[in-house]
Amino acid sequence: MASPPLVLPRRPLGEVTGVGLALDLPTSMQLVTADDLVLMGLTFDDALALATQHLGAAPDAFVALRPGVWTSAADDGYATSRLLLVDQIRQLPLRGAPVALIPNRDTLLIAGDRDANALRAIADLATDAAVAPRAIHTVPLCLRGAAWVDCAPAPSPAVARQLRGLATTGRADVYEAQRALLQAQLGGDVYVGEATVVRHLATGAPLSYATWAFGVPTLLPHVDHVALVAAPAAPGLPAAHLGVVPWARLQRVLAGHLAPDDRSPPRWATGTYVPTADELAALAPAAALPPP
Repeated sequence: MASPPLVLPRRPLGEVTGVGLALDLPTSMQLVTADDLVLMGLTFDDALALATQHLGAAPDAFVALRPGVWTSAADDGYATSRLLLVDQIRQLPLRGAPVALIPNRDTLLIAGDRDANALRAIADLATDAAVAPRAIHTVPLCLRGAAWVDCAPAPSPAVARQLRGLATTGRADVYEAQRALLQAQLGGDVYVGEATVVRHLATGAPLSYATWAFGVPTLLPHVDHVALVAAPAAPGLPAAHLGVVPWARLQRVLAGHLAPDDRSPPRWATGTYVPTADELAALAPAAALPPP
């Protein structure tokens, strides 16, 4: 009889990011499970508070790479974990609220959301660091109060385009890294939607899309656009490609029929639902992907 899967407690930081716990052993790290917390007599919040306190015990946790750009001062495998040191991050001399990029486990980059030059610098650094080992993602995170959330800083049009592109490719990379394993777990009864990234012909900017064939139970990733496909009008006829719909419009029109699950990142289950004629009119699918 197969053993039940391990439960790894976590807390979301934005849509595609989360924080978990690990035991720092002499030669390795071991992820903390729910059973481990029971044995230690700790709640997840208690254990996270202890770990964060230990992480922030050393002074000068951050160092400036260049004007307006900050990173973790220690090369100890916990660079990105220092996102949790929000009190120290708020004290950094930034122009605006903190924005962070975590392209890999050993790289944390921070700038202010009103500092166009610093934001472009961390975007360039994150693009290079994203191909290093132990990749995470390139989705920007903004500190709002005590919480990190996905965001799209736009102190200038150039910065907005660059960070939007990083978010698009970073989010799609996270979905694709999980897709094959999740499909194998779920079998053939549900289609795990693919997050495909293409370059817009006119602008060269990256755009992501997924495909929803009506009537086929699908788990949709969060993408820029969804391509809608209707069932064949009769056996033997091809499926009808209706066009593409922006993600925000799809969520607004079909809010009662698409709900995110508790995965990280979340996926939206379509079930066998087929939009009505009125809903299709409100969705107004376009023949081609619009520029971002």
